[in-house]
Amino acid sequence: MEKNLGHATAYGYAKSKGYTGTEEEFGVLMASYASVAQDASQSANSAAESAQLASNEAQRANQSATSAHNDAETASNIKTDVESAKDITVSAKDTTVEAKNISIEAKNSAINAKDTAESKAQIAEAWAVGQKNGTDVPSTDTTYHNNAKYYSEQADIAKTDAESAQQLAQVSATSASESASEAAASAQTAS
Repeated sequence: MEKNLGHATAYGYAKSKGYTGTEEEFGVLMASYASVAQDASQSANSAAESAQLASNEAQRANQSATSAHNDAETASNIKTDVESAKDITVSAKDTTVEAKNISIEAKNSAINAKDTAESKAQIAEAWAVGQKNGTDVPSTDTTYHNNAKYYSEQADIAKTDAESAQQLAQVSATSASESASEAAASAQTAS
């Protein structure tokens, strides 16, 4: 097996600071840290993709709300009782605008969460690659451990943020869909 110069340098440094494990154990330890950060990075990316899908659902709900609004306006033109049709149309329009705003909020939240998750995952992945290549040699074993823990936690936080945004987008999409249904019901009553 060919030795990696970065690994050998890191191992030598760790030994000089009192590390008592074998070179093989040290290699397993470094691989473990890199693997944890990489797994966390993949989880964060997956959660961000789910949040984006939820955002797409919110956009579809927004389109349904716009369609319901158009139907409500058509219904108001058909209705013979002008005052009654006007009240129904105003109500449907307000409901549609509210649904549209909720959809926009959900979309923005999902995009922000995706960007944050990607950014934190890239930091964790870059650190893991640096460790794997031996380019980021820690000053002490404690520093090495703390760096691995910190970047792993950052990736976990990004994953949680993305999942929260996904949940917000789903709740908002449901709310927008309900508002669109209300608008459609009001439009049908008007006709």
